[in-house]
Amino acid sequence: MSKQYTFKSERLGFRNWVGSDTSKMVEINADPKVMEHFPGIPDFEQTAAFIERMQKQFLEKGFFCC
Repeated sequence: MSKQYTFKSERLGFRNWVGSDTSKMVEINADPKVMEHFPGIPDFEQTAAFIERMQKQFLEKGFFCC
């Protein structure tokens, strides 16, 4: 997967997920304040599966750069 951005604003970039995003996303998901309105806190495997699903959807729906 590429870290190329599909589009960027002054502060944000939109790109497909990459494998190295998993550990950071696990950290974010473990924060009770972040997950306050979600039904549960996903573990590493659930987060990795989420990222894999998103990678697949990016490709299937054509949300990729170049």
